[in-house]
Amino acid sequence: LRDDYKKNTQMETYVTALNDFYKKHPALYEMDYDVDGFQWISCLDADHSIIVFIRKGKTKDETLFVICNFTPVIYTKYQIGVPFEGKYKEIFSSDAEEFGGNGYVNARVKQSKKEEWENLEDSITITVPPLGIAIFQATPYETTPKKNDVKETAKTVEKSVDEPAKKAKKTSAKPVKKVIEKVTEKVISKASAGTKKKAEKKT
Repeated sequence: LRDDYKKNTQMETYVTALNDFYKKHPALYEMDYDVDGFQWISCLDADHSIIVFIRKGKTKDETLFVICNFTPVIYTKYQIGVPFEGKYKEIFSSDAEEFGGNGYVNARVKQSKKEEWENLEDSITITVPPLGIAIFQATPYETTPKKNDVKETAKTVEKSVDEPAKKAKKTSAKPVKKVIEKVTEKVISKASAGTKKKAEKKT
């Protein structure tokens, strides 16, 4: 009787946690009637009887990665393709000990790797509990500009500032040059005219 009571308590704890989880994560209901709210990752793994899919909310931060195992076999190094580079943190497991499970959970955050899997560029390797589900919070990496990109941007900005200034200098210098040239021409012509007159007088 004590064992039965314990199992009943664990099941009650599980259902309570599941309902609470549902309320806290809009990805599970926010886009139920929108095609963009759901995405298959893997649905053809008949050898392991495992399916993987994504539930999405209206914001990219609200992306849930769901793995379901329909066999009584535990897979400790199961590779799965992921839709983007990022961190994948397990936030719910039906195999948690508090629910009466065996405790086959993913305690550490999984960092995606550049290893192609199932037509996806990135992937993670996880532990999949037997006859259970595991749900991960998927968070994409923040895109930070590389040092080379920053340098190139700085050069571009510098050019955009310097080029108009140089053009302005050239355009402002042109009228001055023209004036100097005209004055010089007049001086030379007057000087040559003067020398001609002096030569004519002497003759």
